[in-house]
Amino acid sequence: MAALIPPHEIAKKLKADNIKGFDFILTPALISGDVSIIEREVGIPTFKGPIHAADLPYVLPLLGKIELSRTEAACRILSLNRGFEDEEELKIIEEELKHSAFFDIAGVPIAKGSLRVVAEITFAPNKGVEGTLAEAREFKDVGADIIDIGMIAGDNKPDTAYELVKAVKSEIGGAISIDSLMPSEIMAAVNAGADLVISVDRGTIGELGELPRDVALVVIPTDVKRGYYPSTIDEKIKGLEKVIDLAKSMGFKKIIADPILSPPLQPSLLESLAAYYEFSKRHPDIPLMMGVGNATELMDVDSIGINGLMAAIAAELDISMLLTTEASNKTRGCVKELCIAVKMAKLSKRRSKPMKDLSLSLLAIKDKRDLTLPPTAIEVREPVKASRKASRTPDPAGYIKITIDKKRGVILASHFKAGKLTCTLEGSKAEDIYDELIKRGLITTLDHAAYVGKELYKAELALKLGKSYVQDEDLDFGFTSKS
Repeated sequence: MAALIPPHEIAKKLKADNIKGFDFILTPALISGDVSIIEREVGIPTFKGPIHAADLPYVLPLLGKIELSRTEAACRILSLNRGFEDEEELKIIEEELKHSAFFDIAGVPIAKGSLRVVAEITFAPNKGVEGTLAEAREFKDVGADIIDIGMIAGDNKPDTAYELVKAVKSEIGGAISIDSLMPSEIMAAVNAGADLVISVDRGTIGELGELPRDVALVVIPTDVKRGYYPSTIDEKIKGLEKVIDLAKSMGFKKIIADPILSPPLQPSLLESLAAYYEFSKRHPDIPLMMGVGNATELMDVDSIGINGLMAAIAAELDISMLLTTEASNKTRGCVKELCIAVKMAKLSKRRSKPMKDLSLSLLAIKDKRDLTLPPTAIEVREPVKASRKASRTPDPAGYIKITIDKKRGVILASHFKAGKLTCTLEGSKAEDIYDELIKRGLITTLDHAAYVGKELYKAELALKLGKSYVQDEDLDFGFTSKS
């Protein structure tokens, strides 16, 4: 309730009480306007506090360290300050990586622990030029360092590889890679402007003699042509060493090793991580790439937490590049998640602190702090148990069918009268659509308004979280939805 009191009323009351001996005054953040009038009237420095009282323990220790505002909430000032500090430190880290880099790929420095995010467009030939470009733009916009054109194993299409790489290089620019085991696809992609070749093994390296020697190679320990797939740590390291020696003997200088990350349990994530660790100890001068998509794609676990943990592990192992994919519905958003996780890992490693209390986080469903007001915070009478109506009367104005368009990020609400479509409204916010429905007189009963409001907000939430939306069905939150 204090947030509803105007600043001049607070000033008047405090002046009448003749308060003395205080170092400062914190007002509720949601008080409207400028609170400097209070300071002028009582002579005590006055600032706006946080929006939520639960944030006071985080704000109070910082008094004197940050400059609070008389017009902005303290939590916003704190967030802006922390965000500025983190951004500045990330710039410093980036400058340091430039000076310590083994080499660069189209201007992207590859250094020990640089954690460059390589975003693979999986099955790119099936998506065509426009689909590939759309995905490349999306990945670049969320922070990917290198765009990888993923070809289809066993389906040799050099002309398509050329066309896709040429389009992405021309339209998006920056560092582009090709992921293929087909020498003809690799050659075509490099001729179109690819800067990096991913998945060069013992069976293909000998056929890449015509590649320019400044092209970067990610080598793997397999020999797919002979059906050789190493399983032990020692086999992986020896396999990599053989391919690296061959690549060096051919004159290639930009070489990245990928011991191949295995999925958890089968065969073994832990053992594959041990291969990275052991290889790094034996060859500290060779950068490493880790395909974290093998963890996110091959577990039915929300990818946000997996990406956070894998970025931290990669930072500990001083991995140079992280390859990820969005090959399935459950891994949509992985590129953005990994880009955020990488920034968190870099900051935390530099500060020798856990990956928490930064301006960035990967908390999406759970909250760091509970800001819920307890029942005692509002006036209540003896609660009456609510029950649902057995049946609802149809709205004489008609009915609404709702769906979402994930690609465009909009909710679609179609109005029907006597079974015929009258109009379709679209928007990204539930409130915008139900306001328009009411304004047009397309909702005329309270229970219909309540129902449509609930469904529209459900649709908005599904868009935000990348979940499925089906009208009249609850959003599926997995094990938490089950009683």
